[in-house]
Amino acid sequence: MLKSHALILFCIPLFFSSCVPVERVNPSVVKNSADTSAWKLLTNSTSDQLIRALHTTPYEMYALSNDNFFRFDNTLGLQEKRLLATDKQLYGVPVLSDNTFTRISQNTDSKQIIEFHLVRNPAVIRAIYASEIIDTSKKESITYDVLGRTAGCYSSDGTTYLITGTVYPSYTPTAFLIDVQLNYQANDFISVKRAKRVPIPGLSTDLKIESAKYIGKNFYLATKDGGYKIGLDGTVTKLFPNWVLDFFSYKGNIYATGFSNADFFISTDGGDTFKRAPAGSTLRYVQNAGAQVFSQDIRGLPYTVADTSLAKIKSLKYNSTFSTDPDTYYDVVYFGNSYYISVGKAIYSNVGLPLK
Repeated sequence: MLKSHALILFCIPLFFSSCVPVERVNPSVVKNSADTSAWKLLTNSTSDQLIRALHTTPYEMYALSNDNFFRFDNTLGLQEKRLLATDKQLYGVPVLSDNTFTRISQNTDSKQIIEFHLVRNPAVIRAIYASEIIDTSKKESITYDVLGRTAGCYSSDGTTYLITGTVYPSYTPTAFLIDVQLNYQANDFISVKRAKRVPIPGLSTDLKIESAKYIGKNFYLATKDGGYKIGLDGTVTKLFPNWVLDFFSYKGNIYATGFSNADFFISTDGGDTFKRAPAGSTLRYVQNAGAQVFSQDIRGLPYTVADTSLAKIKSLKYNSTFSTDPDTYYDVVYFGNSYYISVGKAIYSNVGLPLK
C-alpha cells in the first residue's frame, strides 16, 4: 500500500534568509526611451539570476528566478521581492499560478522534492516527498522530468498540478496529478496530496518531454514519442505518434507544433480529434500572450510572433543592448496594455510589437 506521510511545513529561517521590504513605485519605473519601438526596462525587476517565469492575473504580475519571487500590482508597483533559497540544487524551470508556485529541488537525502510556495505568504512552504508519490514499500523510486519547457504545469484554476517522471525499478513513464487546496484567503494550505498516478503508454524514458500545457479541461503533453491528452480524471489518450514540441490554443482551436514543419495539427472539437493542417507551420515552442502567438525555434532564444494564418513567423525588433546569449528569453506575457518579456535577469515591456 502507498504510505501517506504528513507534509512538511517550513518556516522562514529555512528557506528565506532575508526578505526585501515592499517597494511602492509608480508607473515611471518603466524607463522611457526616445525610440518608441524599443523595449523598456522595468527597473524594479532585476534579479541576481535569470528571470525564468512570468505570470499574470487580472490584478497582478509575477516573476520568478531561482533566487527571487517578484509580485507587481496593476500599476507595476512592487508589492514583494522575496528571496528564495538556492543552497540546494534546483531542477528545471519553475511554474507559476495565480496563488502558488512550484519548484523542484534536492532534499538532504539527495532525492528530488516538489516545493509548493504561496504567492501571498512566504512563511509557509509545503513539500511533497517521493514517499507521497510512489510506493516506497515496494522499493520504488522516482526521477522527475525537468528538461521540458517547464517542470510540469497547473490547471487553469491552480488546484491541480501535473508532473511527469520515471518510476523505478519498472522504468515506467508516469504522470502524477497533485491536488492543491488552499484556504479562502489563499494564504495557507489546506492540503497538498497526490490525486492520480497515471502510467503513460508508448512513452520511453530518456529525455522525451518537450512541454506540458493545460488547455480547456485537459492537460496536453508534448513529447518526442508523440502527443498526449491527460484528463483531470486520469484518463490518458495518445493523440498521434509524431514528435511534438508544444500545444497551444488560438481562437477556440487547439494546435500542436512538431519537429517538422509538416507536423502541425489542429483540433476544432476541443481536443477530441486532431488532423494535420495542410499548410504546415514554422511555429515551434509556443506561448500565448494577449491576442498574439509567440514562438521560439529553440527555448531561450528570442521570440518571434506568428502571422494570422499561424503558418509563418515574423521577426521582432529587440534592443541592441539585449544579450545574445542563447539562454536569455524565458517567458512573455500581456499585462495591462503592454507585452512583457524576460530578458536575462530583467523584464522589459512594449505597448506594441515592433517588427523588423
